[in-house]
Amino acid sequence: MRTGRIRLAVIVGSTRPFRRAHSVAEWVCAVASDPDPGYDLVPVDLADLDLPMLAEPTATIR
Repeated sequence: MRTGRIRLAVIVGSTRPFRRAHSVAEWVCAVASDPDPGYDLVPVDLADLDLPMLAEPTATIR
């Protein structure tokens, strides 16, 4: 039986320079947590992970 609060991840889905996804994820966490909904929202930032294949600023189209 679960006794603690549920934790939900809000994924920051961009790793590009000059991204706005982190601000959006923080806003979602703030809005969805007011008033206390009985769960915790946690932003998970993909930029904190070492994903070099997704670090390019733009896609190359050929």
